[in-house]
Amino acid sequence: MFREASSILGSAGFDHYEVSSYARPGNRCIHNRAYWANEPFWGFGMGATSHIGGARLPRPRIMREYSKCVPAIKHQDPRMAWWRVSAPGRSASPTAHHNLLRLSSRWVERLESNGWEAAAIGGATLEPPGSVDELQTRVMLGLRTNRGVSLSELKRPEQPEGLATAAFDACVKVAEQNPQWATVMRSESQNFDCLDRRAALGDGDEALAEPRVVLNDPEGLLFSNEVISSIFAEMERRI
Repeated sequence: MFREASSILGSAGFDHYEVSSYARPGNRCIHNRAYWANEPFWGFGMGATSHIGGARLPRPRIMREYSKCVPAIKHQDPRMAWWRVSAPGRSASPTAHHNLLRLSSRWVERLESNGWEAAAIGGATLEPPGSVDELQTRVMLGLRTNRGVSLSELKRPEQPEGLATAAFDACVKVAEQNPQWATVMRSESQNFDCLDRRAALGDGDEALAEPRVVLNDPEGLLFSNEVISSIFAEMERRI
């Protein structure tokens, strides 16, 4: 079915711009672009997750538990509220990350005191900017799109020296070992014509000329979990 969808929708002029998303030119979902770019965002309501200051903060996914979560949030000490620790677009400091964890623990304790089970809510998952976890997330998200990943996009000023290079080299190695799933595009014209690449990247001539690793449609996207797992394993060997 995945292959058939790619063929039928592609023939009808739909761009397979993300592993589970298609759109005609100019009609991509703007809202979801923040997710694929690993940008900060707020999540509200049952089951929602916020991504703020390098921390992912989940809310309960079951109504009974969420109904207890809301008053727990409402009655938190406003000086300790996690939404004051780091605003969207600003990285949290190590102290802020510590506060996030501490608040998450206090939150669970309060909910447990109201009859919750400890597993009813997860604590914050930290992906500090420049960390291996944050880099792996950006590799995964980039490869889910037809933009793929490039070395310059994986670099961050907070990273240890050589970390982004090791990650991109891992992407290249796995792509070259599995040409049925992934492609290393070393020039603007390789595999995509100029107009298609420009629409996918949206960053002008400089981005078009930069080497990138992209999963093939449909096979690479269909087996994206396997490809990304192989890249992570190769990254672990290199770092």
